Order: sequence, then C-alpha cells, then structure tokens
Amino acid sequence: MGQSNVNLKKITTSLIAVGLGVSVIIGAGTYKKSLSKEAPTFKASFEKGNETFKEFVYDINNQGFAKRLLQPGKISVSTGHGGGIVNKTDKAVLVNVRTEGLPGDPQLESVNQTFDKKSKKFLKPLEPGESLSLGVDLDIPRSLLSKKYNVSQGSIIFEDANSGGMLGVLPVKIINSAI
Repeated sequence: MGQSNVNLKKITTSLIAVGLGVSVIIGAGTYKKSLSKEAPTFKASFEKGNETFKEFVYDINNQGFAKRLLQPGKISVSTGHGGGIVNKTDKAVLVNVRTEGLPGDPQLESVNQTFDKKSKKFLKPLEPGESLSLGVDLDIPRSLLSKKYNVSQGSIIFEDANSGGMLGVLPVKIINSAI
C-alpha cells in the first residue's frame, strides 16, 4: 500500500504541474492576443514640412481586463510594423525624433535597423517614397489613470536632423472615458 500511495502522489503532482504549465501558456497567449487588439496605430506622411498630423487618442477604458489588471499604465503609441510614416517629399530626409509633454520617461523604439535608440535618430536618410516605423512606450503611474478624463497629452516631434527644420508633429492625448 505504501508504494501505491507514493505513485499516486507522483502522478497527481505531475498532472497538476502539467495543468499549471498549460494554463500559463494559454493565459500568456490570450494576454498577448488581447494586447495586439488594444494597440491602436497611427499613420502619417511628410509632405510639405512643419505638418501637424491627426491627433492620436488612446483611451484607457478600451483596455481589456487582463491589461487593465496587470499593466494599465504601460501604453504604446505606434505606427505598427509596416512602416506608418511615409516620406512623400521629393528629397531624402534624415529624421530625428523627440517627445514633448508625455508622462514619465518615454522610450522610443523602431524595427528599422537604422534607428539609434540612444540618440533617437535614424542614421540613414529616408528616401522619397520610403517609410519608417516608430513606437513610443509610456509608463503612466496608476494614480494618474483613475483621477481625471484627460490623463495626459503631449507630442511626438519629427525633425530634419540636417537642417533642424520641423517635419511634423503628432499630438498624443491619453484619456479615460470611464470617468
């Protein structure tokens, strides 16, 4: 009898471990899928210079339950991976990116190999007709998320690194429509 109890405990422990592992894998996949549905993107183009693009509005209330519970203040403002900013001018431009007025320490990221995260510049000129991708990750304190409708606003600014001229400004507004 002692031997069968030990085997039963091993089998039970193994089944619980497998069940927990499968649950974690399914949960992580569901969470990742919900994040991709909640990640709005923007598209813009450089045409004449010094342009103000359509305001990007992120509503905290649109987050799914898992995101709201685990990472409510982690917000990404992104062009997506397809390259959402197109150079529609007739000349190549070297793009510099900065943020203004956004909360915390915004982190700029790009899938473009020519983007230098430290200097926040694209190291290769963007030729006419070419596009680039960009993401800005924000970490907003929980205390700001539930106090007011207008959580935060600021801008993502695109400049010509050679001339210092303004290529475009993307106004960013973060709201919580549940308030």
